[in-house]
Amino acid sequence: MATSRSLTVQPPQRQGYAPLFDQYNRWATIYGSSLPRSFDTFRSGDFSQFEPILHNPIDIPEPPSGRPRPRRWQFPVGWNLPVGQPGTEGIKMANFQILRDLADVGSIPRRAVEICKTDILNLDWDIIPTPNAEKAMQGNPAKRADFESRKAELWQWLMYEIDPGLYPTFHLWLNAAMEDLIVLDALAIHILPSRGKNAGPLGSNIGGLELIDGSSVRPLLNTYGGRPRPPEPAYQQLIWGVPRVDLMDIINLGPDATIEDLKELNPVIEQLTETVDQWSGDQLLYVMQNPRTNTPYGFGPVEQCLLPISIMQARQTWQWEFFRQGSLPAVFLDPGPMIATPEEARELQEAINMTGGDLASRHQVVVLPPGARTTAQKDTDLTDGFDTLMVAEIAMAFGLQIDDFGMMPKVAAMTSPAAAKADQQTAQDRAVRRSTIPRARVIERLFTRLIQTQFGCTDMRFSGGVTEQGESQNDLDTRWINRTKSSLVSIDEARLALDLDPYGEDWSTVPLAFTPTGVTPLPTSVESANVSLSNLQNPPKPVVAPVAAPTKPGEPANTDVPAMGNDDKPATAAHAGARSAETTTAAAAKRRSAEDRDDVLEPLRKQIAEKIAELAQQVRDKTITSAEFTSRSNAVMTTATMEAARQGASAASTDFSMPIPPTIESAAVQRAAKQHPYLVGLAVGALGGSSMTLKNRARLYSASLTGAYEQAYGMTAVSGLGGISPATRGLTDESGMPSGH
Repeated sequence: MATSRSLTVQPPQRQGYAPLFDQYNRWATIYGSSLPRSFDTFRSGDFSQFEPILHNPIDIPEPPSGRPRPRRWQFPVGWNLPVGQPGTEGIKMANFQILRDLADVGSIPRRAVEICKTDILNLDWDIIPTPNAEKAMQGNPAKRADFESRKAELWQWLMYEIDPGLYPTFHLWLNAAMEDLIVLDALAIHILPSRGKNAGPLGSNIGGLELIDGSSVRPLLNTYGGRPRPPEPAYQQLIWGVPRVDLMDIINLGPDATIEDLKELNPVIEQLTETVDQWSGDQLLYVMQNPRTNTPYGFGPVEQCLLPISIMQARQTWQWEFFRQGSLPAVFLDPGPMIATPEEARELQEAINMTGGDLASRHQVVVLPPGARTTAQKDTDLTDGFDTLMVAEIAMAFGLQIDDFGMMPKVAAMTSPAAAKADQQTAQDRAVRRSTIPRARVIERLFTRLIQTQFGCTDMRFSGGVTEQGESQNDLDTRWINRTKSSLVSIDEARLALDLDPYGEDWSTVPLAFTPTGVTPLPTSVESANVSLSNLQNPPKPVVAPVAAPTKPGEPANTDVPAMGNDDKPATAAHAGARSAETTTAAAAKRRSAEDRDDVLEPLRKQIAEKIAELAQQVRDKTITSAEFTSRSNAVMTTATMEAARQGASAASTDFSMPIPPTIESAAVQRAAKQHPYLVGLAVGALGGSSMTLKNRARLYSASLTGAYEQAYGMTAVSGLGGISPATRGLTDESGMPSGH
């Protein structure tokens, strides 16, 4: 049984303890209690792991536990004090100035930086609506016009007034911003207030986005190693080693924030009396692409490949010195036994070297002493495979390939030339490098945050026009168009992949066959091909000419009326065809409109779409399994399909005074069963798709009720013929309706 114990460390009662030990115990007593340590867990056996010692808290406890929060990392004591320029605290592999020097001096790292910057600058930057805003604007010209008006004003400001003091265009601004983000992984943007109230684009009170040298900004820490909340200082700019400006993180409350809103953001500050406007010029965005938990600084690609860059720079320095002041001669001369003293050897050397620089002397004869011989030196190899290795390591840190530098890599022995060529072609076909996508996402999130929080446009987002696969939007459209033309996917599947609303029609829910004669749904094309193949293998029997119906003696034969069998059915296939043609004509004349059909089916469509979307969301939330989803959604589809078939059969029975055939329900069940594999696919897709995508896909299944209605309508319309024979199959379409409906 566990023994009870006090959870609070008591200060020592005995005298004679060292002051440090006494302070240790009293600090633990004041600043919280430890977690329980039961006997059964820690001390119930011999040779055990021992009970953990009591923790020694150094921070004030917080409710409700009464124990202090853990610190984010073990930061140096006195971090917020000025201890030199940012980056020189000893926690970075190299300070910011060294990173800039390495990126500027070496030709390979500089080229890598420029390639990465160019990739970002060449993207199709634009302000686009959020997915929900795009759907809300469909069919609403007023909302669309309002969006375009606000976008035009904001876009004009971004392109030509974003930082007028130094960078007059967005292209120049982004080029400078990417320099700091790639080289330093420290992008600092000061939110410059506008001159006057409600000035700036869209009345945001923002006059510009000033770029500040990221190497001059030190991130400050709170007690737990995190970033202080506004309006407390989160950054300081140090000029000549001294803090000159206090800056705080941006206030994500919009342009109409009040002091009360700010108090809710930072409840620790209760004595604030100023207005939010007084802090409008103190906000700073400090952006990193690669943050880490053990440092407030980022870890950019230049710092990641610090050693390869340093080696490459030393190697290039050696190559430079080889040409500038190299002392190794091209040949050594042994003067032979005739040159006996050093003086004679020096005179011979000077005489020969006097011809240096004279091109004509290269073609003259030089007589050497008897026995003299020369020893040529091996040419110095200024470049070899080691250079390629260093370039590859530097390129790897930037997410590039060696051929991006204009260098042809050597094909490895284990890689065939064909495979190497295929890899190179794949890299060329990719419109956007994969390494560009994370950097593009940083800029997209940065400006989306500003647009939505500082400019108050929650229906807008900033986009570079790239996808997760590294394709441009045009490339993505082309890929799905080709898949659709190849009959791999349906039009609605392609539209869902492109974040577009599906059409929801019968023809758009199945793959289409694109042939020289036109476009047809793939199931119809396959069925027609199978029928043609069957006719080739089993030619149909000749059709006997129709026999006129018997007449009374003395009357002419009535050839217009088809003969009937004993059961009052067409006697031959030709008679059945004639009867079917009559019914087809009547159907075309009396068939009710599509609006009447949709009025009946719309409640069913809405019900099935909502139910399947609800089940898919439960799979996404992991409250039901995929198998349970498939079983329940199959039941929903079967019930709704049977009801749609009953409605279609009832409508045809009223229109044509025909009995409802008993096979209606079985046909509906078979039709619903065809949706099973698609429902299985939806269950798998529910684990990774968005809620909006799940709702759109659920609408596809509700659209299939139209086919069930039409099939039952057609089956009932021709039910008086005793079914449709193979000879009359050409008069009907795949839904069971007579052709031409």
